[in-house]
Amino acid sequence: MSKQKFARWVLAAALTTAALPVLAQQDDIPILRPKSQTTKPASATLLVTCDLACNWKLDGSAKGRIEAGGSSKAKVELGQHVVVATTEDSFDKLENEIEIKAPGQTVVHIALQPVRDARGKAEQEAKDKADQEVRDKAAQEARDKAAQEAKAKSETQQLLEKVIQVSREKAAQEARGKEAQEEQDTITSSTPKSFVPLKAEAEKRRGVWVAGHGSGQFSSVYLELLDFLSTSGVVIANYGLQNVTNTQDVGFMPLSSLIETLPKKGANSLLYIKVEQGEIMLGGYVRASVYFQCFDITGHLLWDEKVISGAVNGADARMNFIMKPGWKRKLTPHIGKPGLLLKAAGGPLINPEKSP
Repeated sequence: MSKQKFARWVLAAALTTAALPVLAQQDDIPILRPKSQTTKPASATLLVTCDLACNWKLDGSAKGRIEAGGSSKAKVELGQHVVVATTEDSFDKLENEIEIKAPGQTVVHIALQPVRDARGKAEQEAKDKADQEVRDKAAQEARDKAAQEAKAKSETQQLLEKVIQVSREKAAQEARGKEAQEEQDTITSSTPKSFVPLKAEAEKRRGVWVAGHGSGQFSSVYLELLDFLSTSGVVIANYGLQNVTNTQDVGFMPLSSLIETLPKKGANSLLYIKVEQGEIMLGGYVRASVYFQCFDITGHLLWDEKVISGAVNGADARMNFIMKPGWKRKLTPHIGKPGLLLKAAGGPLINPEKSP
């Protein structure tokens, strides 16, 4: 290597070595930066007014009392805030959420009077409802009590009416029995041979058994029929004072039962009558519809007759200016024929059609 190149290398190394302390000193020197400036947050003023005297809070912190129609101020930061106002009696309360967006004064009005009015109205409505419920309950109890009293009165009235009805029916029954007895006494006095008492209660008599049912005129028709048949010479199996006195009961025995009893009674036939209620005519006589059915001892129907709106006593009745035959004229052709056989004096039953 030439001396010239070697001298250059030595010089470069020397320069490098001399520069190292300088660089080291530069690393130890502190770096200076500009200081940041502290900025205070923007603030605003909140003005709170209230229509009623109240105590108010800002973000949960008590701020004092505001007179009715008065106001109160407080410093606030920008952003969301909650204002709560309560009346002095603590009955009414209002909470407002507000947002302050810019510095300056922000006014918040708290209206507690509508809240108080709404509460008063709600309380009054609740009171009115409770009072109405009390009145309704009292009215319902009064109606229930009245209904119970009316029911009890009705039951008592019905019982009383039933007692009266029973008394009337009993009196009417007694009156009918008395009337029937009087009719029997009259018939007995006029036709003593018509009522010959049975020799013994268990005695059985041959002849026709007369029975039936009908209206209140049945007794009159029944007694008139017995007298008519007897005076016509027809033998009646159930004839006698002790049998006639129960004319009110004969209508309660069914026809089939009557036919079944004929052999036991010793009767030869059954004459069954039915009487339907009639009316009193201008002439004074009583009308009735009378139906006759005559059966033999086996229950075979021998004949039947009917008289519509005829006289109760069996006489002819005038209907629409036309003379219609009474039931006596209807029965006369059957006298002495099967079902209504005659009895000869001191002898057996006879049939006129077969007599010599």
